[in-house]
Amino acid sequence: MTNLNTQALFAEITAMGSTDPYVKVVAEEYTTKTMEYARDEEILPRIKATLDALNDWEDNGLSIKDNPLVSPMAKRVRNGFQVKVGYGTRNEGLMEFTNRKDKIVPYKSFASIEETIEFLNKVEEFVAAGGLDDAIEAKLQSYRDRAEEAKEARKNQDNENVVPMAL
Repeated sequence: MTNLNTQALFAEITAMGSTDPYVKVVAEEYTTKTMEYARDEEILPRIKATLDALNDWEDNGLSIKDNPLVSPMAKRVRNGFQVKVGYGTRNEGLMEFTNRKDKIVPYKSFASIEETIEFLNKVEEFVAAGGLDDAIEAKLQSYRDRAEEAKEARKNQDNENVVPMAL
């Protein structure tokens, strides 16, 4: 049976950490994203990253699950590749296409990797020339609107949770 020295253990525990008050971290001031910033610093680099991933991908005959295409705007599908030109971490669509069933969809499908790369090169030129500026501005405005709606909903939720004091 071992004999614990509780006083030494307590001294070791009290020496850990700090008793100083936490330093409050000041959040950076929010600056509204401009359409130019979104286009040049977010969308165009994601298109280039997708092109790099397509150029580096090798078709080794494995299934989609075993040989996936990892890229921001393109993915492998059963009969080829699918590209969705979008914005943000969720890749929210900026372009719309009509499929064979005359349904509007946010993606374009291709049978070969060469067609996919050619399409993305054309899209890169189009975006760089300002072809999607209106769609980008509309997406940024929708983000601002959603943020305002969320603020209003939180404010209303706080007001509903207030219980009047009994007199």
